[in-house]
Amino acid sequence: MEVEKRRFFWIDQLKAIGIFLVVLGHTDLPDSLERVIYAFHMPLFFFLGGLTFKNSENKFFLFLKKKVFAYLVPYLTFCILSYLFWFFIGRKFGADAFLNIPFYKPLLGILYGVNSENYLIFNSVLWFLPSYFLVQILAFFVLKKSKIVFIVITICFAFLGLLYSYFHIHNAYPRLPFSLDAALVGLSFFCMAFYLKTWFFKEIKFSCFLGLIFLCVGVTIAFVSPRIDMATIIFPNPLSFYLASISCIWGFVFLVKQVPENKISSFLGKNTLVIFALHLLMGSILKGILSFVFKIDLSIFQNAIFTNLIFSIVSVAVIIPICIFIRRYLPWISGQRK
Repeated sequence: MEVEKRRFFWIDQLKAIGIFLVVLGHTDLPDSLERVIYAFHMPLFFFLGGLTFKNSENKFFLFLKKKVFAYLVPYLTFCILSYLFWFFIGRKFGADAFLNIPFYKPLLGILYGVNSENYLIFNSVLWFLPSYFLVQILAFFVLKKSKIVFIVITICFAFLGLLYSYFHIHNAYPRLPFSLDAALVGLSFFCMAFYLKTWFFKEIKFSCFLGLIFLCVGVTIAFVSPRIDMATIIFPNPLSFYLASISCIWGFVFLVKQVPENKISSFLGKNTLVIFALHLLMGSILKGILSFVFKIDLSIFQNAIFTNLIFSIVSVAVIIPICIFIRRYLPWISGQRK
């Protein structure tokens, strides 16, 4: 029982770090810092999924039903809410006002599920939910194979995903529905965590030292490498992408396991989906208030680390009451059950 409690404690800590980096990464940061964050913040969530994945369900229909309620119901709910906000408010202000996007294109985007060509203009981050859903479905079948077979299949899927991203960028191939192309790459982080979960849950000597080494290596590689973006399947250098992602993820795992539990990170870790789905909308609302009510020039956010850090903290803080309300009264919105 104590082992289980410790597992979820540090996993929630990692989720809290990951979600804050997602929020911070969607502000106007300097390019170098943005490259570092984008190198691993989304792979981290695929990785964490593999750590907690249980492949004990034998009947696929029951497994599919659980995952539909866990990811597709929240996806559709937040898509509808975000679309309504965009339709009545968002498309009339800022950059969206000059795009002249037909009202029906984002509706098609809900079915398409990709963060490309403004299909999810109303809330671009929601691509992750259908993509993560597909990763879970693929994992159901892949992880039932022997270790050698599932490793080979996982590598092949990752290669196909990277290859398709190349043709998408250079030959204008269309994105695959539900961001399947990104899911093929994300599956590799998911399966790696599942394969090594026993090792990660063990107490390792010199954990802090190893964490610092891995983190320094990962940050250095990301700092000197081209920017990657899983949302739009941009992987200019797949080798540096994997080296940076894995090093940063492993570094944070080793370090976070040594950090005492605290209520704030535990809460954020348990409510990542809601924060993830709402932070762009909340950011738009807050900037609208700053601009139209307080007449503050939004250029103060351009390439400003400290200003964007404070803005990210405020954005998350404002979403917390919504998380509490949803968790208490509407848990199905976030894929939970009473």
